[in-house]
Amino acid sequence: MPFALFISSNTFKGQLPGETTLLVARKHWLTLALPMFLIIITALVPLAVYPFLILGTYANLYWFLASAFWFFLWNLLFFNLMIYSLNTVVVTNKRIIATKQLGFFKYSASEFQKDKIQDVSVKMTGILASFLNFGDLEIQTAGSQNKFNFTNLPNPEKIKQIILS
Repeated sequence: MPFALFISSNTFKGQLPGETTLLVARKHWLTLALPMFLIIITALVPLAVYPFLILGTYANLYWFLASAFWFFLWNLLFFNLMIYSLNTVVVTNKRIIATKQLGFFKYSASEFQKDKIQDVSVKMTGILASFLNFGDLEIQTAGSQNKFNFTNLPNPEKIKQIILS
């Protein structure tokens, strides 16, 4: 099983009496790997540019700016890790809870009862999604917000089976 999808018996804040956690899912690891790869490649730019510069008296300024640039990329790296790890879909025996981190100090959480689910559909587009088995999950409910979309989830068919069971 991929680390982004696991069966769990953990408890969580706001859990109802008699409610058990069936599944906790995060986006597919590829949604984290691509930004991380780009950040790491971008971090090499100051080192690649350095041999072509004639610094002279500006060497200290160059290293200061390079350090500030690396500090920014370091923060961006951890911001991406935070967003990835805090955006979760929790499926319990009674409801589905989606938590979305929107920034350092802003998040939204939505939940709906499993008995209000009318339809669950899976959409996998592209060769990469089919090969790595990730896709989108759309859940239609009878509530006021009748569609919930979850993008780039690993094993969407398995998640659908767990939701409908």
